[in-house]
Amino acid sequence: MLSDKAQAVRIPLVSAIDPSILDLQLGLEFPDDLGDLNATSATELDISAAYREKRELAGQAAQVVLDHRDCFNDLYADQASRIQRSPAEVSEVVMPSPAHCRDGWPSTSIGRQGACSHHGGVVPGSLWATLLFN
Repeated sequence: MLSDKAQAVRIPLVSAIDPSILDLQLGLEFPDDLGDLNATSATELDISAAYREKRELAGQAAQVVLDHRDCFNDLYADQASRIQRSPAEVSEVVMPSPAHCRDGWPSTSIGRQGACSHHGGVVPGSLWATLLFN
C-alpha cells in the first residue's frame, strides 16, 4: 500500500526487497521475438547483455525509491542503495561445462574411481554460467 504522500506524487510502487529486483531478474515473461528458448544456447555476449539490461532496469526502479525516500521505509532505501552499488556490467562470463580431465583428455570414465588420475584429476562440471565482475 502506498503512503498518502506516495499517492499524491503518483510514483510507481516499487518493492526494493522484492527478490526479482534483488536478483536482477525482473519477471518471468519473455518477449515474443525470442522464439523457442530451447532451440538456441545463450552465448557469453547474450548473458552479459542480459545482465546489463536487467541491471539498468533494476537501477531505474531503485532510483525511484531513492528519489522518494520519505515515501518508503529505511529497509526499501537500503535495498535500493545496494542495487545502485551493484556492478553495471559483467567483465567475464564463464559458461557451463561438463566434468572433464584437467589436461583435456576425452575420458569416458569421469565419475568412476580413478578416472583422470593420470590426467591431472577431474575438473568439476558447472551447470550454470558464472558472472565475474571487476
